[in-house]
Amino acid sequence: MTTVDLPVPQLRSKSDGYGHARMPRGADVPEPQRIDRVPYGRFRNVYLYITEACQLRCEHCYMGERLDRALKMPIGKIVDTLTTWRQLGPDTFTTALETTAELTRRGFDTRIICTVNKANKSDVLRLLDLADELNVSLVKFHVFSTIGTGHGNEAMAMTPPEWVAFCDHLNEIAPQYNTRVWYQPTYARRDQMERYAAEGYQGCIGRTLDRISIFPDGRCYVCSYLFDTDLYFAQMVDGRVELNHDVNEFDLFTSSLAESSCGGCKASACMGGCPAEELVMGAASCSAYEDIVPVCRLWKSSAKPEE
Repeated sequence: MTTVDLPVPQLRSKSDGYGHARMPRGADVPEPQRIDRVPYGRFRNVYLYITEACQLRCEHCYMGERLDRALKMPIGKIVDTLTTWRQLGPDTFTTALETTAELTRRGFDTRIICTVNKANKSDVLRLLDLADELNVSLVKFHVFSTIGTGHGNEAMAMTPPEWVAFCDHLNEIAPQYNTRVWYQPTYARRDQMERYAAEGYQGCIGRTLDRISIFPDGRCYVCSYLFDTDLYFAQMVDGRVELNHDVNEFDLFTSSLAESSCGGCKASACMGGCPAEELVMGAASCSAYEDIVPVCRLWKSSAKPEE
């Protein structure tokens, strides 16, 4: 047998500045003179795994035990998933404004709800100018919630003092606009609680069963702060409402009637505090801030006098 030693080509990667590396082409195929550099964007690429089934068992495969499940995504779910994520791409704000304008033009009672966080807090008040221009009936602001994907997200979550300061500023400027402006206090200084009580605040409104949120799994929650827990109030089963007879959120709400959720430390004005916050976060917000107490996040205040 005759062997021939062939030179091994030395391949070096060239970065395109976007995080990918491109290998040089062969001598007969010149490398492109220009590489389009696409800026990072929200959900520009969606990788949809339609099956876990594979006849191979490569030792390096990251799918691991999923290969044994061999799950397959039905065609209907594939279509629905792609349709949904396509809607989460760029220009969603422009689309939302165009839709809002069209709804008001057709005479619908159109309202804007805005979630305020550290990233957008310097811009969101511009919505009041847009609301007047678009002729919507109401703008409501609420603070970025530390549940779901927001749990532990300190880069986005506003602190109680930051939110109180935002609401103070909102109260100052809201009377300049024609649109009604509401906000959810969530936190307040103790000297503000008298005002909120005069507006009708009586503590945790979960006790009144004022609202219910029903999710795809059939669970029904009274308080939005408890969606990540098993303390649901009821569950839909075959078209029937079945109460949760285990410990549930209503038990939690009514417990604050007898004792403040935070232990009754410093402010009876909080009317029992927020038992859900204590449970989800492990401590009441008032424990970290001397002059701030929690306000039920289901309750809202008006930032301008109602006509």
